[in-house]
Amino acid sequence: MTMRTTGPLFAIAIGLILLGVISYVVSEASSMTALIPALFGMVLLSCALVARNPGARIAAIAVAAVFSLLGCAASLWRALPGLDFGAISVAKASQLLMAILLLAALVSCVIELRRK
Repeated sequence: MTMRTTGPLFAIAIGLILLGVISYVVSEASSMTALIPALFGMVLLSCALVARNPGARIAAIAVAAVFSLLGCAASLWRALPGLDFGAISVAKASQLLMAILLLAALVSCVIELRRK
């Protein structure tokens, strides 16, 4: 397994980790829930590392796909109700960015699973 095949998952995982840390810092460390994107990023990063092993590739990418789907659905579930584009909070922005990144991870996983 080359880095090329798991590269998008690595990049998305790093993006989620950065999103979580930045959200936590911007919200002045008022809530540990700001680190939720970072936790999803660490799971995806772990899956990307495991996927480099040819024997565990399909299982690791499938786990990453499931986490991506659940995380995307959960973050949209929290972000969309009461969304006001005029004044968006740090929490809502973080949830929307997390949903976008996890949707990209899900698409990347599906493409990788379909690859022979």
